[in-house]
Amino acid sequence: MDADTRRMVADLLDLVIPPSPDGRRPGAGALGITLGGPAFYHGHYKQRPALGEGRPASGGDIERAVRLVQHGVLLWLAVGLLLVLGGETLA
Repeated sequence: MDADTRRMVADLLDLVIPPSPDGRRPGAGALGITLGGPAFYHGHYKQRPALGEGRPASGGDIERAVRLVQHGVLLWLAVGLLLVLGGETLA
């Protein structure tokens, strides 16, 4: 994924997922990066608090973040499937 595509994905995610410090703190920590600082939202710059610990985020971290989310979704789907299948055998 080239840098322009990563930027576009990040911008789209900000449109879909509200820019919430609480929503990004676990992801930053899991990736070992720091998020925050000046950000551009709806035509205005805002100073966001620092989130996570580690090196500053870079463009390559977007792919790592996408993989982290995908793995989390797959885990929850597996848990849901086990609960559904387990419920059917108990009935």
